[in-house]
Amino acid sequence: MMLLSVAFAPFFSSVALADDKPLRMTLADALEFFQRQNLELVAERFQVEASRADVLTAGLLPNPQLSINGTFINPRADQLAGSQFSARLDYLIETAGKRRLRHEAAEAGARAREQQFIDVTRQLIMEVKQAFYSVLLAREHLTLAKENLERFEEILRVNTIRFERGGISEAELIKTRLQKLDFQNDMIAATLELQSAKSDLKGFLALPPTKEIEAVGEMRQRPDFPSLSSLQERALLHRSDFLSQEEQVHQNESQLKLAQAQRTPDFTVGAEYDAIAPDYHPSVGAGISIPLPFFNRNQGEIQKADRMVKSSQTQLEQIRQKVLLEVERAYQEVTQNLSLINAFESGLLRDAQESQGIVENAYQKGGAALLDLLDAERTYNTTRLNYAQALFNAQRGLANLEGAVGEGIFGGNLK
Repeated sequence: MMLLSVAFAPFFSSVALADDKPLRMTLADALEFFQRQNLELVAERFQVEASRADVLTAGLLPNPQLSINGTFINPRADQLAGSQFSARLDYLIETAGKRRLRHEAAEAGARAREQQFIDVTRQLIMEVKQAFYSVLLAREHLTLAKENLERFEEILRVNTIRFERGGISEAELIKTRLQKLDFQNDMIAATLELQSAKSDLKGFLALPPTKEIEAVGEMRQRPDFPSLSSLQERALLHRSDFLSQEEQVHQNESQLKLAQAQRTPDFTVGAEYDAIAPDYHPSVGAGISIPLPFFNRNQGEIQKADRMVKSSQTQLEQIRQKVLLEVERAYQEVTQNLSLINAFESGLLRDAQESQGIVENAYQKGGAALLDLLDAERTYNTTRLNYAQALFNAQRGLANLEGAVGEGIFGGNLK
């Protein structure tokens, strides 16, 4: 798996970032920026590189050892008579496949580290999606606040005319003006909410704080998705934290085999060349060195490695249960929020709008009190806010469901 094939590019090199115009982005654009520029991901990629270096080290052969000696040298003598010079070359021969087992353990560890990188990416992508949809939700709140303010400004204009013609009292007009302040405050709060949501999204994308962005998209997708059991099966094939733990089990199993192989002693072979003064007639020799495992047969490390295998297998089962439960929770969240959206769209929104329109029309004709109008406005606003929140919850749930499964399951809209 080539996770590090993308070169590390300088941040903000895009022409779009240097432009003063707002940066329009879809969810797909936001995810592309995130995967290219997020600083946490950049740091994690370097960690994966470091784990691949361990694989290289584990597969290296031991170095031979060269020894050169001069003995029986009398520094006060004029000649080197009786002195001896020797050169010896020794090489360690590893037995029982130890180098292969070390390499297998390091490979499994590197694969586990790569899966951990994928898991960090998976979790951050879920957060990026939530941040993106938070911008869309804040935009819906701002749109609603603008509509309310514009509508109430029209009511205030009409009331001013009615007051001048003696149709309403001055107290009624003052109440209308004061109520306008509440809608202006709602407008300010919605504007601040949108700015805060955009700042959170820019933080994930490593964009400059001064760069203006505009999220493009809707929160009204209705994707079909497989059954719960099918999604749980796919999660066990794709969830990176589960796959990482599987590789950890493999690594510990290789380390157990390596600890058992350490019971078989390695041996060192050597060859020696000697020369003795003054004639320096050469002589050669060879030898072998083998430790005798009478007492230490690596019992402690074998027991430790065995317990590590059992521990990692237990953790694997724990993560398996966690994955299945997370998929189930996300699935239930999605289905419940989609049901709530259907309830809004099947009549609740229409009823709230019609009720608000009837009361507003009656108020303008003098057939309803200001309190009746404000109550109808409040009910309509609450219904629309709850609908927008349900849309947001559904999209967040869909993103969480994809994250729980560990792969895209809704096509291009939500990946």
